[in-house]
Amino acid sequence: MKSITPFAVFVILAVTALGFPANGHGEIRVKGKPYIFTLTPRTGMVQGVFREIVYQYSGSSDYLSELLWELNPMWYLGLGLSLEPAAAPGAAGFFADLNFRAALPMDTGVMEDRDWMVSPVPGSLTHFSAHENHTRAAILVSANSGKAFRLGGVFFLRAFVSADYWYLKMESKNGYTQYGPNAQERVSYEPWKPSWPHTTFQGTGVRYSQHWLFLSPGADISAVLGRFTLSLSFKITPLILCLAIDDHLKREILFTNIMAGGFYLEPGADISFALSRILRAGVNVGFHYTLGTRGNTIIDEYGPGGSDVYQAPGTAGAKLWMFEAGFYIKARLTAGKRSLSEPAKSMASRSSTAAQRQAE
Repeated sequence: MKSITPFAVFVILAVTALGFPANGHGEIRVKGKPYIFTLTPRTGMVQGVFREIVYQYSGSSDYLSELLWELNPMWYLGLGLSLEPAAAPGAAGFFADLNFRAALPMDTGVMEDRDWMVSPVPGSLTHFSAHENHTRAAILVSANSGKAFRLGGVFFLRAFVSADYWYLKMESKNGYTQYGPNAQERVSYEPWKPSWPHTTFQGTGVRYSQHWLFLSPGADISAVLGRFTLSLSFKITPLILCLAIDDHLKREILFTNIMAGGFYLEPGADISFALSRILRAGVNVGFHYTLGTRGNTIIDEYGPGGSDVYQAPGTAGAKLWMFEAGFYIKARLTAGKRSLSEPAKSMASRSSTAAQRQAE
């Protein structure tokens, strides 16, 4: 269901492209200016950590629990579709693009779980466990629209509005717990010690997913140097929504975290080289970082005795940081080298044939 929407948008854009009058080089006219569609297959990797946080109480900055989900690394395949000035890069005008990336299911490192329960030493870590992290699905979608301006010489500025949707689904399996005397419920828990024995764990312990939505302004500045184009980009926003679902299978507890706000930052860099009139190859790097996204938790204890649902307002939190590096090939969608008179001649020929048939 979540992968249908981006593909549907791709189809709509492709069908829309057929409705524009194209000249012999695959160009279309928008308010009299020549534009082109480009298609960009890409591949790359993401390295980083997703954090699930439970705060001690609403308004507190002290942690009650934290789960760290590694992406170490996560590999993806992607596809992009864009509408841009025919002379781009190096041309002013409107642009819009849609980029879709999907990760390959794989093991992506370790999931670590920490708890800071009531202790005679306030703020002490009391529980620790480590498990294998299996990333089951990851979808990253980005849509951008804006305008490019010539700054003078070889430099250009693009200002745009961006919408990003991310979905990640992960599972923790196997591993060990290190609870020591805190394995049983207590009124007060002992501070964790590295020397405590490891108790092995088999099977799936936690299923976790995150949905992120970012709405942000952005800008990039480019230098066109012959066949090379170098770009630096930047996005920043407090407009963030996050839904996280955390299912602890052994404990039979489901946590649903509904969060908003905080801070998102995304700097990036890109370098590309024109291979031909219609092909361009490039590499890109970027950094994604969030801070301060918080909200409410709905807790469902769904054990054999029935379901007990209650809320913990203001205690949910989420953070992430990711480094991304990718390679892409950008292809200009062209109708081939035809003269402008050929489509007109073809239409005239079809019209003449139709008129002859009507006369008969």
